[in-house]
Amino acid sequence: MTAKGLLFARWRRLTQRLWQDDAVPSAATERNRGDVITMQAQVTPGPMDFGSQQLTAEEIAKKPVASGNITELLRTNPNVQFSESSRNSQTPGELAPDVVSFHGEKFYNNNFMIDGLSNSDRLNPGVNVGKVDGTANGNTPTDFPSGHPEAFWVDTSLIESLSVYESNISAKYGQFTGGVVDAKLKRPSFTEASGSMGYRTTRSAWTKYHVPEDEAKAFNSPTALNKQPKFTKDFYNLMVSQPLADNAALMFAYVRKESDIPFYHRYMGKWEDQQRSSENYLLRGAWDVNERNQLTMTVQYSPHTSSFVRSDIKNGNFTNEGGGSATNLVWDNHNASGKVSTKLAWKQNENTITNKEQHFYYWYKTPSIDWVSGYAGTAAQEGGYGTIKTAQERLDLEAGLGTESVLDAGDTASG
Repeated sequence: MTAKGLLFARWRRLTQRLWQDDAVPSAATERNRGDVITMQAQVTPGPMDFGSQQLTAEEIAKKPVASGNITELLRTNPNVQFSESSRNSQTPGELAPDVVSFHGEKFYNNNFMIDGLSNSDRLNPGVNVGKVDGTANGNTPTDFPSGHPEAFWVDTSLIESLSVYESNISAKYGQFTGGVVDAKLKRPSFTEASGSMGYRTTRSAWTKYHVPEDEAKAFNSPTALNKQPKFTKDFYNLMVSQPLADNAALMFAYVRKESDIPFYHRYMGKWEDQQRSSENYLLRGAWDVNERNQLTMTVQYSPHTSSFVRSDIKNGNFTNEGGGSATNLVWDNHNASGKVSTKLAWKQNENTITNKEQHFYYWYKTPSIDWVSGYAGTAAQEGGYGTIKTAQERLDLEAGLGTESVLDAGDTASG
Protein backbone atom coordinates (compact mmCIF):
# COMPACT_ATOMS: atom_id res chain seq x y z
CA MET A 1 0.00 0.00 0.00
CA THR A 2 1.29 3.46 -0.84
CA ALA A 3 1.67 6.34 1.59
CA LYS A 4 -1.60 7.81 0.29
CA GLY A 5 -3.38 4.52 1.06
CA LEU A 6 -2.10 4.51 4.64
CA LEU A 7 -3.24 8.10 5.19
CA PHE A 8 -6.68 7.30 3.77
CA ALA A 9 -7.09 4.31 6.10
CA ARG A 10 -6.22 6.41 9.14
CA TRP A 11 -8.57 9.22 8.05
CA ARG A 12 -11.38 6.68 7.53
CA ARG A 13 -10.86 5.21 11.00
CA LEU A 14 -10.92 8.67 12.59
CA THR A 15 -14.09 9.82 10.79
CA GLN A 16 -15.93 6.58 11.63
CA ARG A 17 -15.03 6.95 15.28
CA LEU A 18 -16.27 10.54 15.31
CA TRP A 19 -19.51 9.46 13.62
CA GLN A 20 -20.05 6.64 16.10
CA ASP A 21 -19.42 8.95 19.05
CA ASP A 22 -22.14 11.35 17.86
CA ALA A 23 -24.71 8.74 16.80
CA VAL A 24 -27.02 6.73 18.97
CA PRO A 25 -25.62 3.19 19.29
CA SER A 26 -27.73 0.68 17.39
CA ALA A 27 -27.90 -3.06 17.83
CA ALA A 28 -25.71 -3.58 14.74
CA THR A 29 -23.17 -1.13 16.07
CA GLU A 30 -23.05 -2.92 19.40
CA ARG A 31 -22.54 -6.26 17.66
CA ASN A 32 -19.71 -4.92 15.50
CA ARG A 33 -17.99 -2.82 18.16
CA GLY A 34 -14.55 -4.29 18.78
CA ASP A 35 -14.23 -5.86 15.34
CA VAL A 36 -10.84 -5.16 13.74
CA ILE A 37 -10.04 -4.96 10.04
CA THR A 38 -6.40 -5.86 9.37
CA MET A 39 -4.84 -4.70 6.13
CA GLN A 40 -1.50 -5.96 4.83
CA ALA A 41 0.66 -3.98 2.45
CA GLN A 42 4.13 -4.32 0.98
CA VAL A 43 5.98 -1.17 1.97
CA THR A 44 8.42 0.04 -0.69
CA PRO A 45 10.41 3.29 -0.85
CA GLY A 46 8.49 6.12 -2.44
CA PRO A 47 9.12 9.68 -3.49
CA MET A 48 8.18 10.92 0.00
CA ASP A 49 10.77 8.78 1.85
CA PHE A 50 13.28 10.93 3.70
CA GLY A 51 16.83 10.54 2.39
CA SER A 52 15.91 8.91 -0.93
CA GLN A 53 14.94 9.77 -4.48
CA GLN A 54 12.97 7.47 -6.78
CA LEU A 55 12.72 7.82 -10.56
CA THR A 56 10.45 5.73 -12.79
CA ALA A 57 11.02 4.91 -16.47
CA GLU A 58 8.57 7.67 -17.46
CA GLU A 59 10.40 10.25 -15.33
CA ILE A 60 13.79 9.11 -16.64
CA ALA A 61 12.60 9.49 -20.24
CA LYS A 62 11.66 13.12 -19.53
CA LYS A 63 15.02 14.03 -18.02
CA PRO A 64 17.31 16.07 -20.30
CA VAL A 65 20.58 14.17 -20.74
CA ALA A 66 23.56 14.82 -22.99
CA SER A 67 25.34 11.46 -23.08
CA GLY A 68 22.69 9.29 -21.41
CA ASN A 69 24.68 8.51 -18.25
CA ILE A 70 23.17 7.63 -14.87
CA THR A 71 24.71 10.54 -12.98
CA GLU A 72 23.00 12.99 -15.33
CA LEU A 73 19.72 11.95 -13.69
CA LEU A 74 20.93 13.32 -10.35
CA ARG A 75 21.08 16.98 -11.39
CA THR A 76 17.95 17.89 -9.42
CA ASN A 77 19.07 16.15 -6.21
CA PRO A 78 20.14 18.90 -3.76
CA ASN A 79 22.42 16.52 -1.85
CA VAL A 80 24.53 15.64 -4.91
CA GLN A 81 27.51 17.76 -5.89
CA PHE A 82 29.12 17.52 -9.33
CA SER A 83 32.77 18.22 -10.11
CA GLU A 84 33.83 21.69 -11.26
CA SER A 85 34.64 20.29 -14.72
CA SER A 86 31.14 18.87 -15.16
CA ARG A 87 29.38 20.16 -18.29
CA ASN A 88 32.47 22.19 -19.16
CA SER A 89 31.83 24.00 -22.43
CA GLN A 90 35.45 23.44 -23.48
CA THR A 91 35.24 19.63 -23.36
CA PRO A 92 31.96 18.76 -25.12
CA GLY A 93 33.36 15.66 -26.82
CA GLU A 94 33.74 13.55 -23.67
CA LEU A 95 31.43 10.58 -22.99
CA ALA A 96 32.47 9.44 -19.49
CA PRO A 97 29.84 9.79 -16.72
CA ASP A 98 30.31 12.74 -14.40
CA VAL A 99 31.62 11.91 -10.95
CA VAL A 100 29.43 12.98 -8.02
CA SER A 101 29.78 13.55 -4.30
CA PHE A 102 27.13 13.01 -1.62
CA HIS A 103 27.36 15.47 1.26
CA GLY A 104 30.98 16.31 0.40
CA GLU A 105 32.26 12.72 0.53
CA LYS A 106 34.90 11.55 -1.97
CA PHE A 107 33.41 10.75 -5.39
CA TYR A 108 34.88 7.23 -5.35
CA ASN A 109 33.24 6.33 -2.02
CA ASN A 110 29.73 5.87 -3.45
CA ASN A 111 28.12 2.52 -4.22
CA PHE A 112 26.74 2.28 -7.76
CA MET A 113 24.53 -0.77 -8.25
CA ILE A 114 22.66 -2.57 -11.03
CA ASP A 115 19.64 -4.62 -9.94
CA GLY A 116 20.91 -4.57 -6.36
CA LEU A 117 24.40 -5.83 -7.30
CA SER A 118 27.50 -3.68 -7.05
CA ASN A 119 28.68 -1.84 -10.18
CA SER A 120 31.46 0.05 -8.41
CA ASP A 121 35.01 -0.18 -9.70
CA ARG A 122 37.50 -0.61 -6.85
CA LEU A 123 40.59 -0.56 -9.10
CA ASN A 124 42.33 2.74 -8.40
CA PRO A 125 39.17 4.84 -8.97
CA GLY A 126 40.48 8.09 -7.51
CA VAL A 127 43.32 8.89 -9.92
CA ASN A 128 42.79 11.45 -12.70
CA VAL A 129 39.12 10.52 -13.08
CA GLY A 130 37.24 13.38 -11.49
CA LYS A 131 38.35 16.04 -13.96
CA VAL A 132 39.35 16.44 -17.59
CA ASP A 133 42.88 17.81 -17.33
CA GLY A 134 45.55 18.75 -19.82
CA THR A 135 46.85 15.16 -19.96
CA ALA A 136 45.18 11.78 -19.60
CA ASN A 137 46.01 8.90 -17.31
CA GLY A 138 48.64 6.82 -19.12
CA ASN A 139 50.51 9.78 -20.57
CA THR A 140 53.62 9.05 -18.46
CA PRO A 141 55.39 5.70 -17.90
CA THR A 142 54.59 5.74 -14.18
CA ASP A 143 50.79 6.02 -14.64
CA PHE A 144 48.79 3.08 -13.34
CA PRO A 145 45.42 2.20 -14.92
CA SER A 146 42.62 4.00 -13.12
CA GLY A 147 39.05 2.77 -12.83
CA HIS A 148 35.93 4.89 -13.02
CA PRO A 149 33.52 4.86 -10.02
CA GLU A 150 31.06 3.10 -12.37
CA ALA A 151 32.54 -0.07 -13.86
CA PHE A 152 29.76 -0.33 -16.50
CA TRP A 153 28.55 2.89 -18.13
CA VAL A 154 24.88 1.91 -18.38
CA ASP A 155 22.72 3.99 -20.68
CA THR A 156 19.61 5.57 -19.16
CA SER A 157 17.37 4.09 -21.89
CA LEU A 158 17.93 0.63 -20.33
CA ILE A 159 16.75 1.64 -16.86
CA GLU A 160 13.29 0.79 -15.50
CA SER A 161 13.72 2.70 -12.25
CA LEU A 162 16.45 4.45 -10.28
CA SER A 163 16.75 4.60 -6.49
CA VAL A 164 19.10 7.12 -4.90
CA TYR A 165 19.87 7.00 -1.16
CA GLU A 166 21.85 9.67 0.63
CA SER A 167 20.77 9.23 4.28
CA ASN A 168 18.74 6.82 6.43
CA ILE A 169 20.09 4.07 4.17
CA SER A 170 19.02 0.47 4.70
CA ALA A 171 21.48 -1.92 6.34
CA LYS A 172 21.32 -4.18 3.27
CA TYR A 173 23.57 -1.74 1.43
CA GLY A 174 27.27 -1.47 2.14
CA GLN A 175 30.69 -0.60 0.72
CA PHE A 176 30.12 3.15 0.74
CA THR A 177 30.57 6.26 2.86
CA GLY A 178 28.82 8.62 0.44
CA GLY A 179 25.58 7.57 -1.24
CA VAL A 180 23.95 4.62 -3.00
CA VAL A 181 22.65 4.69 -6.60
CA ASP A 182 20.73 1.54 -7.56
CA ALA A 183 19.56 1.18 -11.18
CA LYS A 184 16.94 -1.46 -12.00
CA LEU A 185 17.12 -2.63 -15.61
CA LYS A 186 14.04 -3.05 -17.80
CA ARG A 187 12.29 -6.42 -18.03
CA PRO A 188 10.93 -7.90 -21.26
CA SER A 189 7.18 -7.69 -21.85
CA PHE A 190 5.00 -10.82 -21.57
CA THR A 191 2.09 -9.30 -23.48
CA GLU A 192 3.38 -8.03 -26.82
CA ALA A 193 6.39 -8.04 -29.09
CA SER A 194 8.07 -4.67 -29.45
CA GLY A 195 11.18 -3.08 -30.83
CA SER A 196 12.84 0.27 -31.30
CA MET A 197 15.94 1.73 -32.86
CA GLY A 198 17.34 5.22 -32.85
CA TYR A 199 20.19 7.50 -33.83
CA ARG A 200 21.15 10.98 -32.75
CA THR A 201 24.21 13.14 -33.25
CA THR A 202 25.80 16.45 -32.38
CA ARG A 203 28.98 18.16 -33.55
CA SER A 204 31.11 21.27 -33.31
CA ALA A 205 29.79 22.53 -36.65
CA TRP A 206 26.44 23.09 -34.92
CA THR A 207 28.05 24.76 -31.92
CA LYS A 208 28.92 28.41 -31.43
CA TYR A 209 31.72 29.23 -28.99
CA HIS A 210 32.11 32.62 -27.36
CA VAL A 211 35.87 32.98 -26.85
CA PRO A 212 37.78 36.20 -26.11
CA GLU A 213 39.76 37.39 -29.11
CA ASP A 214 43.12 37.06 -27.36
CA GLU A 215 42.37 33.38 -26.57
CA ALA A 216 40.70 32.36 -29.83
CA LYS A 217 43.87 31.27 -31.66
CA ALA A 218 45.02 29.00 -28.82
CA PHE A 219 41.54 27.54 -28.37
CA ASN A 220 41.02 26.78 -32.06
CA SER A 221 44.37 24.94 -32.24
CA PRO A 222 44.02 22.71 -29.17
CA THR A 223 47.23 21.31 -27.78
CA ALA A 224 45.75 20.03 -24.51
CA LEU A 225 43.01 17.54 -23.63
CA ASN A 226 40.81 20.16 -21.98
CA LYS A 227 40.42 22.19 -25.19
CA GLN A 228 38.06 20.59 -27.71
CA PRO A 229 36.90 23.10 -30.36
CA LYS A 230 36.24 20.23 -32.80
CA PHE A 231 34.20 17.14 -32.02
CA THR A 232 31.59 14.77 -33.44
CA LYS A 233 29.36 12.59 -31.26
CA ASP A 234 27.07 9.80 -32.49
CA PHE A 235 24.59 7.68 -30.51
CA TYR A 236 22.96 4.43 -31.67
CA ASN A 237 20.44 2.23 -29.87
CA LEU A 238 18.44 -0.92 -30.56
CA MET A 239 15.97 -2.74 -28.31
CA VAL A 240 13.84 -5.83 -29.06
CA SER A 241 11.42 -7.58 -26.68
CA GLN A 242 9.76 -10.88 -27.60
CA PRO A 243 7.24 -12.90 -25.52
CA LEU A 244 8.00 -16.64 -25.54
CA ALA A 245 4.83 -17.68 -23.68
CA ASP A 246 2.17 -16.14 -21.45
CA ASN A 247 4.67 -16.16 -18.59
CA ALA A 248 8.08 -15.89 -20.32
CA ALA A 249 9.85 -13.32 -22.49
CA LEU A 250 13.27 -12.34 -23.82
CA MET A 251 14.81 -8.92 -24.45
CA PHE A 252 17.95 -7.79 -26.27
CA ALA A 253 19.34 -4.26 -26.25
CA TYR A 254 22.41 -2.62 -27.76
CA VAL A 255 23.59 0.95 -27.22
CA ARG A 256 26.70 2.51 -28.72
CA LYS A 257 28.11 5.98 -28.15
CA GLU A 258 31.15 7.29 -29.98
CA SER A 259 33.00 10.56 -30.18
CA ASP A 260 35.78 11.89 -32.39
CA ILE A 261 38.00 14.67 -31.00
CA PRO A 262 40.81 16.06 -33.21
CA PHE A 263 44.02 17.11 -31.48
CA TYR A 264 46.62 19.55 -32.82
CA HIS A 265 50.37 18.92 -32.53
CA ARG A 266 51.89 22.38 -32.25
CA TYR A 267 55.49 21.59 -33.22
CA MET A 268 54.75 18.71 -35.58
CA GLY A 269 52.18 20.96 -37.25
CA LYS A 270 49.43 18.41 -37.86
CA TRP A 271 46.01 17.24 -36.60
CA GLU A 272 45.40 13.76 -35.21
CA ASP A 273 42.13 12.15 -34.14
CA GLN A 274 41.27 10.90 -30.66
CA GLN A 275 38.27 8.65 -30.04
CA ARG A 276 35.93 7.83 -27.17
CA SER A 277 33.40 5.00 -27.22
CA SER A 278 31.01 3.23 -24.87
CA GLU A 279 28.85 0.18 -25.56
CA ASN A 280 26.10 -1.75 -23.80
CA TYR A 281 25.07 -5.27 -24.80
CA LEU A 282 22.15 -6.58 -22.75
CA LEU A 283 20.38 -9.94 -22.99
CA ARG A 284 17.63 -10.43 -20.40
CA GLY A 285 15.12 -13.21 -19.91
CA ALA A 286 12.17 -13.38 -17.50
CA TRP A 287 10.03 -16.37 -16.50
CA ASP A 288 7.14 -16.26 -14.04
CA VAL A 289 7.11 -19.93 -13.01
CA ASN A 290 3.87 -19.46 -11.05
CA GLU A 291 2.18 -16.82 -8.90
CA ARG A 292 4.81 -17.21 -6.18
CA ASN A 293 8.07 -17.64 -8.12
CA GLN A 294 9.78 -15.47 -10.74
CA LEU A 295 13.16 -16.00 -12.40
CA THR A 296 15.19 -13.34 -14.19
CA MET A 297 18.51 -13.96 -15.94
CA THR A 298 20.75 -11.20 -17.29
CA VAL A 299 23.87 -11.28 -19.44
CA GLN A 300 25.65 -7.95 -19.84
CA TYR A 301 28.76 -6.76 -21.67
CA SER A 302 29.70 -3.08 -21.28
CA PRO A 303 33.13 -1.99 -22.54
CA HIS A 304 34.35 1.57 -22.92
CA THR A 305 37.53 2.92 -24.55
CA SER A 306 39.28 6.27 -24.82
CA SER A 307 42.16 6.81 -27.25
CA PHE A 308 44.63 9.68 -26.73
CA VAL A 309 47.75 11.11 -28.32
CA ARG A 310 50.88 12.47 -26.66
CA SER A 311 51.53 16.01 -27.68
CA ASP A 312 54.15 16.26 -30.45
CA ILE A 313 55.33 12.67 -29.97
CA LYS A 314 55.36 10.48 -33.07
CA ASN A 315 53.38 7.22 -32.65
CA GLY A 316 52.64 8.26 -29.08
CA ASN A 317 49.02 7.07 -29.23
CA PHE A 318 47.63 5.10 -26.29
CA THR A 319 44.21 3.74 -25.32
CA ASN A 320 42.50 3.44 -21.94
CA GLU A 321 40.02 0.55 -21.79
CA GLY A 322 37.53 -0.32 -19.06
CA GLY A 323 34.28 -2.11 -18.36
CA GLY A 324 33.63 -5.82 -18.59
CA SER A 325 31.06 -8.61 -18.42
CA ALA A 326 28.47 -9.76 -15.91
CA THR A 327 25.92 -12.56 -15.57
CA ASN A 328 23.31 -12.88 -12.84
CA LEU A 329 20.32 -15.02 -11.96
CA VAL A 330 17.59 -13.69 -9.64
CA TRP A 331 14.90 -15.84 -8.03
CA ASP A 332 12.01 -14.05 -6.31
CA ASN A 333 9.83 -16.19 -4.06
CA HIS A 334 6.64 -14.85 -2.46
CA ASN A 335 5.49 -16.76 0.63
CA ALA A 336 3.60 -16.25 3.87
CA SER A 337 6.56 -14.43 5.44
CA GLY A 338 7.08 -12.02 2.58
CA LYS A 339 9.34 -11.92 -0.46
CA VAL A 340 12.61 -13.84 -0.54
CA SER A 341 15.00 -12.62 -3.24
CA THR A 342 18.03 -14.81 -4.03
CA LYS A 343 20.76 -13.54 -6.36
CA LEU A 344 23.69 -15.38 -7.90
CA ALA A 345 26.05 -13.15 -9.88
CA TRP A 346 29.44 -13.22 -11.59
CA LYS A 347 31.22 -10.07 -12.72
CA GLN A 348 34.57 -9.30 -14.30
CA ASN A 349 35.94 -5.89 -15.21
CA GLU A 350 39.36 -4.56 -16.12
CA ASN A 351 41.27 -1.37 -16.78
CA THR A 352 44.06 -1.34 -19.35
CA ILE A 353 46.51 1.18 -20.78
CA THR A 354 47.65 0.02 -24.23
CA ASN A 355 50.32 1.97 -26.09
CA LYS A 356 50.72 1.88 -29.84
CA GLU A 357 54.45 1.32 -29.39
CA GLN A 358 56.22 -0.84 -26.83
CA HIS A 359 59.30 1.37 -26.47
CA PHE A 360 59.97 5.08 -26.09
CA TYR A 361 62.78 6.83 -27.97
CA TYR A 362 64.37 10.24 -27.52
CA TRP A 363 66.14 11.36 -30.67
CA TYR A 364 68.21 14.34 -31.67
CA LYS A 365 67.03 15.91 -34.91
CA THR A 366 68.92 14.63 -37.96
CA PRO A 367 68.17 14.60 -41.69
CA SER A 368 66.34 11.28 -41.21
CA ILE A 369 64.25 12.61 -38.31
CA ASP A 370 61.76 14.93 -39.97
CA TRP A 371 59.85 16.13 -36.90
CA VAL A 372 60.56 17.92 -33.63
CA SER A 373 58.88 17.66 -30.23
CA GLY A 374 59.77 20.93 -28.58
CA TYR A 375 60.28 24.64 -28.94
CA ALA A 376 64.08 24.37 -29.31
CA GLY A 377 63.67 22.24 -32.44
CA THR A 378 66.62 19.97 -31.63
CA ALA A 379 64.91 16.93 -30.13
CA ALA A 380 62.31 14.47 -31.38
CA GLN A 381 60.39 11.93 -29.31
CA GLU A 382 58.73 8.72 -30.45
CA GLY A 383 56.84 5.70 -29.06
CA GLY A 384 55.14 4.59 -25.87
CA TYR A 385 55.41 2.35 -22.84
CA GLY A 386 53.79 -0.99 -23.64
CA THR A 387 50.70 -2.36 -21.89
CA ILE A 388 49.60 -2.22 -18.25
CA LYS A 389 46.49 -4.07 -17.11
CA THR A 390 44.51 -4.54 -13.91
CA ALA A 391 41.39 -6.68 -13.42
CA GLN A 392 38.94 -7.73 -10.75
CA GLU A 393 36.56 -10.67 -10.68
CA ARG A 394 33.85 -11.41 -8.15
CA LEU A 395 31.23 -14.04 -7.47
CA ASP A 396 28.26 -13.07 -5.30
CA LEU A 397 25.52 -15.09 -3.66
CA GLU A 398 23.00 -13.25 -1.52
CA ALA A 399 19.50 -13.68 -0.22
CA GLY A 400 17.17 -11.16 1.37
CA LEU A 401 13.74 -11.27 2.98
CA GLY A 402 11.34 -8.39 2.42
CA THR A 403 8.62 -8.66 5.07
CA GLU A 404 5.12 -7.30 4.77
CA SER A 405 3.88 -4.47 6.95
CA VAL A 406 0.63 -4.97 8.94
CA LEU A 407 -1.68 -2.00 9.49
CA ASP A 408 -4.29 -2.10 12.25
CA ALA A 409 -7.19 0.10 11.15
CA GLY A 410 -8.71 0.14 14.62
CA ASP A 411 -12.38 -0.25 15.61
CA THR A 412 -14.09 -0.14 12.23
CA ALA A 413 -17.34 -1.83 11.36
CA SER A 414 -17.08 -4.96 9.19
CA GLY A 415 -18.91 -4.69 5.86
